[in-house]
Amino acid sequence: MRKLLLVGVAGLFGAVIAAGQQVSIVDVYIAKVKPEKRGDFDAISKKIADANRKHKGDVWTTSQVEYGEQNTLYFTSGRSNYAAIDDGSKAFQSAIKESYGAAAMEKLMRDSDSCLISSRGEIRRVRADLSSNMTSDPAALFKLIGQSRFVRTTMVRVRPGKTLNFEEQIRMVKGAGERENPSRVTLVSQSSVGQTGALFYLTNWGDSMAALDPPNVPRLLGESGYQRFSSMSAENTLGVETIITRYLPELSNPPAEIVAADPSFWTPKPPAPSKPKPPAN
Repeated sequence: MRKLLLVGVAGLFGAVIAAGQQVSIVDVYIAKVKPEKRGDFDAISKKIADANRKHKGDVWTTSQVEYGEQNTLYFTSGRSNYAAIDDGSKAFQSAIKESYGAAAMEKLMRDSDSCLISSRGEIRRVRADLSSNMTSDPAALFKLIGQSRFVRTTMVRVRPGKTLNFEEQIRMVKGAGERENPSRVTLVSQSSVGQTGALFYLTNWGDSMAALDPPNVPRLLGESGYQRFSSMSAENTLGVETIITRYLPELSNPPAEIVAADPSFWTPKPPAPSKPKPPAN
């Protein structure tokens, strides 16, 4: 859980960053929670998110796996560079200490760690050159994430020495996909730290499961194009996994630009006050 001090998912990932800056890396913490400890973990994560909201701490989105390995959560932050990770960590720790004190912060981290089966930290490099229908305006990405409920991420592990060949495959689908559906955004990122070998992530957002329905690649590429694409896949890739995650606003602290896209969703409602007990007879 200590890594959460640095990165705040997810989602699998929602790329979020301070206004006016460009996302160049995605900082991700992946927590696999013991099923019997899920309630405890969520309660601790809510306290952490609440402290950062109140005291202008770090920003992140949190999502949980709906299709894939259950009780797995992604805490995700977009960053402009590695130095921004330091800034996020300082803001996070300051917010926790201001809310609960240094000793209580340490206890929160220990209690959170005790809920985990395992955890993993990753840094992924955004590949704007391979992404589809991406705009240079960060506000458009904020709005897309803010209005989404689900994230679909396809992870492709590439054979050693075949990275450039695989990038050619992505460009084949990118060109055809942009022509067919200019509104479907696909963010491509590449593993930089925390993974073995070359791993690419292709991410889409949607306000419903229906919005995540993938394109028909054989139709996009045509018969001969798809045959070439399939042959290249056999030569270039070691494996493919696709997961769908769902945003958890109560465990998130996204920047104001994302909240503004759908305030009723991203602003957790305070718990209802408990009813007073009736006087004893």
